[in-house]
Amino acid sequence: MVNMNHKGKLISIYGTHLQASGGGEGNVIRKIQLKQLSTFISEAPDINEVILAGDFNTRVESNNFE
Repeated sequence: MVNMNHKGKLISIYGTHLQASGGGEGNVIRKIQLKQLSTFISEAPDINEVILAGDFNTRVESNNFE
């Protein structure tokens, strides 16, 4: 995670690499990882903007992001 100030706004940039493969078990692990990441980001103080990037090892049409 990197924090930067851009024109008075605090921007936090996070990078991740979620569980690769693993079939159904991998999906469960990725959902847990995404929930942990979401909690971590939401508890960060004084953030105006967030950029989240990385290898999510999932497809857009999956239900991992629900």
